[in-house]
Amino acid sequence: MTNEEILANAPDGATHVDEEGFFWILEFNRRVCFGTTSERKVTNSYVYRSLSDIRRIVELEKANSKLNREKSELWRTAIFGKVA
Repeated sequence: MTNEEILANAPDGATHVDEEGFFWILEFNRRVCFGTTSERKVTNSYVYRSLSDIRRIVELEKANSKLNREKSELWRTAIFGKVA
């Protein structure tokens, strides 16, 4: 799943996603998985990704893409002049 897909599919209240795509609420002394127990294997070795971190990564990737487009346009203008 892409970062955008993870954010689009995250249920309300979820704070993390694991490596298998299950969403979690992780708080001090509290761990809740969205979905039924039969849908996931029970293990203590989950790798969790924070949804707030993923949200920030998506924001930065979009900003970086925009800056790269602007930089390319500036180079084209500097080399070829203003194109009508």
